[in-house]
Amino acid sequence: MAVAAIVGVVAAAGATVVGVTIGTAVAIGLAAASIYATVSMKKPTPGATPSQSERKQLIRSSTAPKQVIVGKTLVSGVWLYAEEQKGGTENPDGTYKEWLFNAIGIAGHPVYRVLKCYFNETPIEEYGEFANWQVHNNPTATDSYLLENGPSWKKDMIGKGTTWARISMLFDNDKYPNGIPTPRFLVEGVADVYDPRTRKKGFTDNAALVTLWVLQNYFNCSNDEIIWNGFGGFSEAANLCDEIVTNPDGSTEKRYTVNGSFLLDEKRGDILSDLLRSYGAELVRVGGRVGVLPAAYYGPATFTIHESDIISDIDLQPEPDRSNATNVVGGTFIDPTQNYVETDYPQIRDDEAIARDGEEIKTDLNFRFVTSPYQAQRLANIELKRAKAGAVVRFTMGLKGLYCRRGRVVNLDVPSVGLIGEYRVVSCGYHLAQGVEIVLQQDDIDIYDDAVGGEFVAPPLVNLPNGELAAPVNVRFLAEALGDVVQGKLVWQTRASSAVINEIRIDKQHSDGRLEAVQYGQSVGDTYNLNGLPVADYVASVRSKSASGKLSAWASSSFVVSMPKPPDAVQTKSSNWSINLVPQFKGSVPVGTLFEFWHLADPSSFLAGVPEYSADDLDKATKVHTGSSFSHSGLIPDRYQHYWVRTVNVYGASDFLYLMTGTTREQALVTTLVERLESIEIVSSNYVSGKSGYRIFPANPNDPTQDGKAEFNNIIARGHIEANTGHFKGSLDVASGNTGARMRITNERIDVYSSTGALKVRIGKL
Repeated sequence: MAVAAIVGVVAAAGATVVGVTIGTAVAIGLAAASIYATVSMKKPTPGATPSQSERKQLIRSSTAPKQVIVGKTLVSGVWLYAEEQKGGTENPDGTYKEWLFNAIGIAGHPVYRVLKCYFNETPIEEYGEFANWQVHNNPTATDSYLLENGPSWKKDMIGKGTTWARISMLFDNDKYPNGIPTPRFLVEGVADVYDPRTRKKGFTDNAALVTLWVLQNYFNCSNDEIIWNGFGGFSEAANLCDEIVTNPDGSTEKRYTVNGSFLLDEKRGDILSDLLRSYGAELVRVGGRVGVLPAAYYGPATFTIHESDIISDIDLQPEPDRSNATNVVGGTFIDPTQNYVETDYPQIRDDEAIARDGEEIKTDLNFRFVTSPYQAQRLANIELKRAKAGAVVRFTMGLKGLYCRRGRVVNLDVPSVGLIGEYRVVSCGYHLAQGVEIVLQQDDIDIYDDAVGGEFVAPPLVNLPNGELAAPVNVRFLAEALGDVVQGKLVWQTRASSAVINEIRIDKQHSDGRLEAVQYGQSVGDTYNLNGLPVADYVASVRSKSASGKLSAWASSSFVVSMPKPPDAVQTKSSNWSINLVPQFKGSVPVGTLFEFWHLADPSSFLAGVPEYSADDLDKATKVHTGSSFSHSGLIPDRYQHYWVRTVNVYGASDFLYLMTGTTREQALVTTLVERLESIEIVSSNYVSGKSGYRIFPANPNDPTQDGKAEFNNIIARGHIEANTGHFKGSLDVASGNTGARMRITNERIDVYSSTGALKVRIGKL
């Protein structure tokens, strides 16, 4: 029979947004929003923010806060209503075949669209006739299906201004063995995000524009309180977030996107902080208006601070203190390929810093709004490089310091203490009497490159005079994988002073010898990560550049990015029990090359037999080793051995090279080994003296007649047996070839039989 259970009302109120001033909004944002807003890089302490797994659970409450969805994500919702149909058909087991009607609140606002519905992890379509659903996106009228079939559903249950779904389930023990499943929805969220570039509203996952939407809707920022263009402008920030970057798998994605959800009872400062962390951004305030600066290089500097501009002592911190140091950055992101669960992205490590610090100092950087592992790694890479750069300078300037807006890149030119280079303004405080207090942190374009896991060397603080710059030497390409995104790296040795930047140029070499530049880069240090290079011949060139702009000569080296080719030959060395295999090329072995060895044993004699297998039997072989060579031991002497060898590297695998060889049978080795033993005794497991089994007796130094003694039940000899004497306890049968004639000798008589088996001669007892 039907049982009604009205959990809530579709129009249940969520958390209420109260009005705040722009000053309050910016104060909250500047205090808690950015992971890069302070020199110490301390991360905001998370509050009671629901985890991603909790967001995918169905909430049974009529007073739950409303959910806000930005970008694209997978969520569950609030169970607003549940009721069984009246009547129904009774099954033989006493259950009822009847419908259960549900109303699930998805979002407290209209969304762009709801793409799919799942029961737990299964698409609802797989339930066939036993389930159906309907989405109500900002409805103006009630659900007619529920009004007709839901006993307690009323026509004023509409849910205006929200998004909810009606889900109906027909009871079936086989379809719902574990009871009511959890409904989940793949949603593209808020659809009224304003884009100042087009002056239109719509759906987007652009990180800067979603932040703008949050400021306008939940911090009550008016259009007059927003920086639209210029330094900190949302238009420029949106363009940067929409830049297309190429991933190592060949796919492309926008540089910074946000996708996720939050509840309206969360602290607004925490929500804004998590959003800004998703693209390494910080809020800026200029002239009473608020803007945003995503993680990017904002140089080259156009403003220089000279020694004469500083009116106080200079406080210099060359590197972070121990409590703020880090050499490993890891954390989590939301993985769409695993049903939007929190997943660890590959750690970004600084091996040089780990060796210097004597231990791993890990920083956790978790991204609740990031759904790309490559975006997470790019942000972690920036965090690690900023931490390694480290150097922080504090001083006070006159009114000229007002040009130092937070986030701006400036030139610092104080040669008396060796402070020359680019710095980023991390703090700028104005005091009428004391001047402008400035805090700078070292900045460099290499901090913001797209390579992940690459080594970064901090720019030196002191620039020493130097003469002509020496060109780098030993330029080499090393094929390897770093942090899941780097194809290989270029390494060299810098011979100039340490205060240099190295410029890199990668040229593609065509068949006619023409060079085509395909990639440029800079590196502070002796390495440069490469990715995205297609199969071709390349020339890598590196030159050094001083802080004053002086350049060295180019140092070049050629390398090849290619699919591996099979080895030209395999050198072998065989013995009784092992074979050593060394693949060989006519030229040098390519960098990063290894070989796979596949093996098939053959029962045939290598010295006298015919092999049972051939090159066509690769499907019977098994892979036994991967390496630059292989010493295969534990083999049987005098047996054919079949090998298939192929080349493998980071780009793929070559065809197989087939090799047939075999083990030797050097009897001298075996005899020498046996003769060194003083005694050998072999006894079968079923041996009983005089009855069963066999035994080979050991030598007895006290009884020489025992040497060579053996006991067997039967001896079959296909050749000649020679003995000085013979003693038989039973009978002796002697056959004459294949004719059938034979002779039997016993202790009483001798019988001779013809080929037909007739007795011809009998000597002895009749």
